[in-house]
Amino acid sequence: MTKLVLLLRFDNFTAPLRGEQSVVGRSSYCSISLTHPSISRVHASLVRRDGYVELRDLGSKNGTFLNGTPVGETPRRLELGDQLRFGDVTCVFEQAEATSSIRQSTARPPAPHTTGEHPAVSPPGAGNNKKRPD
Repeated sequence: MTKLVLLLRFDNFTAPLRGEQSVVGRSSYCSISLTHPSISRVHASLVRRDGYVELRDLGSKNGTFLNGTPVGETPRRLELGDQLRFGDVTCVFEQAEATSSIRQSTARPPAPHTTGEHPAVSPPGAGNNKKRPD
């Protein structure tokens, strides 16, 4: 039996959704940590519900979008292939077989061209512990 995994595929890494809830944000305590300045410390959540996943914005400053439409506090049901945007960071909601091809990357993406900015995204667990205002 093949085990299927739900994940978010970013440009430089994939982030499997583990457990009942995954929280996206800039904080290193989030299950999916994105170190881009447009990401709030606690930005959005993805919750598994009876065979599907719901996306909800958690009061982020720069918004959460599903296929270009803003997502508020009311949960929105995801479909495979949906494009999600957290602030200025985009990804695709996908399903894959549990193989080495979906392991989280440990490589950090290149820094943006603007001097002094932090890398756009980093693999979960590689978050920056420095505190920044939202």
